Amino acid sequence: MGSEILIAIVGILGSLLGVTVGARLQESSTIKKQSTHRKNLAKLCANHLKMILKDLENQVEKKGNSAIFNETNYCELNVGNFLYDLFTSNIHLFSDAQQIEKTVTFFHHYKINMRTIRARLDQTNLDIATIEEGTFLNLRKRLQDAIGELEDIANT
Repeated sequence: MGSEILIAIVGILGSLLGVTVGARLQESSTIKKQSTHRKNLAKLCANHLKMILKDLENQVEKKGNSAIFNETNYCELNVGNFLYDLFTSNIHLFSDAQQIEKTVTFFHHYKINMRTIRARLDQTNLDIATIEEGTFLNLRKRLQDAIGELEDIANT
């Protein structure tokens, strides 16, 4: 009778250990998947933001103290909106808000500035809109910071 109780206790302890180990393995697998998704998302966003940066540098005309945008530059806001939505809907993949602070700040300024440009494009028949060069340079700097932040995440 005593050996049967001992066997039952060992069986129960073995089952508990098995459940605990299984849960830890599943948790480890989930963390690894989230890390992979986070890196892929960061890489995707960084690559698209590089294209936006290239277009801003090559297509936006700087004249005097102004940066001149046209309809094509504004259309890139659709890409920016898509990336922002994709990014914020997967915010749980990042450890905390500070990890992606520069990226969120860039999107905030990008969306505001592009809305301003849209309003100015709507008010003119020239199909161009201007913002101050300082505003443009600040936007470009924030974009470069976001790209750097995302590349760091993608490479860690």
